[in-house]
Amino acid sequence: MKFNVKVPATTANFGSGFDAVGMALKFYNELEIKTGYKNNTGNILTIEGEGRDKLPKNDKNIIIKSMAEACKCANRNPVSVLKGLEIKMINRIPLARGMGSSAAAIVSGLVAANHMLDNRLSSYDLLNIANRLEGHPDNVAPALFGGVCISVLDGSDVKCIKIRPPVELDFIVCVPQFELSTQKARKILPENVSLKNAVFNLSRASLLVGALAYRQYNLLSLATQDKLHQPFRRKLVPGMEEAFKKAVASGSLAVFLSGSGPTLMAIAEKKACKSKIIGQSMSKAFKSKNINSFVHVLSVDSIGAKVNA
Repeated sequence: MKFNVKVPATTANFGSGFDAVGMALKFYNELEIKTGYKNNTGNILTIEGEGRDKLPKNDKNIIIKSMAEACKCANRNPVSVLKGLEIKMINRIPLARGMGSSAAAIVSGLVAANHMLDNRLSSYDLLNIANRLEGHPDNVAPALFGGVCISVLDGSDVKCIKIRPPVELDFIVCVPQFELSTQKARKILPENVSLKNAVFNLSRASLLVGALAYRQYNLLSLATQDKLHQPFRRKLVPGMEEAFKKAVASGSLAVFLSGSGPTLMAIAEKKACKSKIIGQSMSKAFKSKNINSFVHVLSVDSIGAKVNA
């Protein structure tokens, strides 16, 4: 058997929707798998692109771990299912930049294993397994389902709603050339917040969902305002505040940290034809801090993880 798994990059938080709102982007990692390889040394894992020199090429790789977890949840022995595999990772999503690289790896492993198991696990099963492995659902949900996903935890159970994707919008990502781990970005956040700040974010997160669902894009600037994480994380992203100002001045509808950063995400209507200028303005702001960056103008992915057999 030979098949390919394609999983999108994701952006999470959208400013106010901390740990709840995520969206899939048309920027992909791929996994190519061949079964039936005969070698006493075990499976073969090769990596192209991002992380090729730093990611493990053995059973410690998160993709292999995810595949094994899927087997266990389907009551199958991972040793018997995951043998004789040739696995090729084609990584385009940058690591530790706030674009869902770990979510893409987890989802690709789960979806690949489930394909080998004749889809014994439901999409709901895969979402809950992915959440357990990732630690939060806001990236794994859109990586699985595509579009904009609103996710909450009910105990250990993930509940998720997918909003019709905003195809009229461009999402401009400016990726500075330094890594920022989610762990480090979470550690800087306070354990407690004031009632005033909690209400500030709750009201804007609610407005955000409505603005996206009903195409009220003029409200996105207000709806993405945040007091729970971005004010603290900007200390870890030199040039962030200036880049925000430049993006707005260049015509962005909204701008926010993508995930835990350091990538910045700006939004513009496609018909406005301002996306390239907005991206350049953010990149220049980083350059003023002697930080190189690259820019992608992306659209929303409405499908999510996909298997091509």
